[in-house]
Amino acid sequence: MATKSNAASAIKRNLDAIDNLNDDQPFTPPSSNLASPGLSNYSVKQIPFDLLEPNHYQTQLRPEGPKQEGLRELADNMVANGFTSMILVRPHPQKKGRYELGYGHRRLEALKIAATLNIEPNKVKGLNKIPARIAETATDAEWLDIAVSENLSREDLTPLAIANSFNAIRSQNPGISLAEIARRVGRSKTWVQRYDAINGAPSYLVEMIEKKHDSLEHLFILKGVSEPELQRDLARQVLNGTLTLAGLKEQIGSKRRQSSNNSFTQIEKDVSLQSNSRIAALINQLENNLVYLHRQLELESYYIGFDQQDKLESLISKLAELSSMTKPVNRK
Repeated sequence: MATKSNAASAIKRNLDAIDNLNDDQPFTPPSSNLASPGLSNYSVKQIPFDLLEPNHYQTQLRPEGPKQEGLRELADNMVANGFTSMILVRPHPQKKGRYELGYGHRRLEALKIAATLNIEPNKVKGLNKIPARIAETATDAEWLDIAVSENLSREDLTPLAIANSFNAIRSQNPGISLAEIARRVGRSKTWVQRYDAINGAPSYLVEMIEKKHDSLEHLFILKGVSEPELQRDLARQVLNGTLTLAGLKEQIGSKRRQSSNNSFTQIEKDVSLQSNSRIAALINQLENNLVYLHRQLELESYYIGFDQQDKLESLISKLAELSSMTKPVNRK
């Protein structure tokens, strides 16, 4: 691992080399930590603004383009300190002589602004080129990974944008599993599963999450509602602010319990269990846990394996045995 002084020296050598570049002079840095063969084979040169195209995957993920908020602040920093970093590009796969950005969209936009500002001194005034690292042989798969990585690193990322990232990965990798998507984006499978619930959801649920970014948990629960009209009505209440998350959970739970009561024969209560407060409390706790388990099975598409089924049957058997052994407690 490089020491801090060595790392700083390497950065300074790279920046000095960039400052000394001629317009078409390629530059090979002293070392690279890029593992991908396509991204480790690169040169660096100054590229005119008008030869740069946005990453077409990034356009798919974020059709609204770079966030404008904060661009002027970034531009002011460039005016004062110059442009001291690089963007990543590759030769455009369809447009000869042009380049497609990998990352650096915001830096490019900020530099364009900074170069036109009539502020003195302005270290980037009049610039129409930007130092870029050119991944000469980057593949579409690598470019997609770069776009997704940049997308997921943004603080202003919306749940819908995250879901779009997963669909973009699927477009290049048909049949890819959630576990593999999670590995590629460096997140847990559970995290991916929650945001992926947006994909394939009815349009009114997608609209709900698009307009109300903090309603992901609502959407996750609503996807478990089998009646479309009820689902749509609840989504409308969530969107207009009349139904909180707690209220939604209560409504869904109430309907589940009502459905369960209508589906199963009510078991006659054992007076001996009622008279024992400790046993009654344990059974009440078990009942609550079973209700929760039932909701999770329906809402999150979990299933009970054979070993779990055996454990449940064993538990039921032990409860029946306990019930037969319990005797009333005389109270004075």
